[in-house]
Amino acid sequence: MTIHERVISFTHFLTASWRAAEAMQVERTDLSEFMENWEQANWELLVEWALGPKRFLAPLNAADIYDDASRATHPAAMPTDMILCLANGPLRDLFSGHQIDLGTGLEIEYFVSFDGDKAHRMPPFDHVCVRTPNNDLALFRCDDVRFELFPYREL
Repeated sequence: MTIHERVISFTHFLTASWRAAEAMQVERTDLSEFMENWEQANWELLVEWALGPKRFLAPLNAADIYDDASRATHPAAMPTDMILCLANGPLRDLFSGHQIDLGTGLEIEYFVSFDGDKAHRMPPFDHVCVRTPNNDLALFRCDDVRFELFPYREL
């Protein structure tokens, strides 16, 4: 399975299991914090695990699992790899309507659904939010991009 296929399978997993995870939310955390941590833990188990031992992905989102770490497994590990979002062709940001050049790739912020007006952290997770070089969020359909693995670097 390629990294792209693994990431798409991860979005399908999120879509299939999100409601069940929401129902199990731990009372000591707010729902958004719980879901971000749950998403990060599953990112590590379902996507990162396939990379092999001693390889760690940059955290998927703003998970705050521990006071000083965003990882569920190996909290002290530093990223060795990252998955970037690249264009399959010309792309128009669904938020701004502007054409966006993904260049050598942009880091994934999170996966969302899109109702034509707003993005939502709820199923189906068929869109990806990325952060542009000028620190704006851009939104694309997962079908219009590809995900590739690169050695970790600060963007």
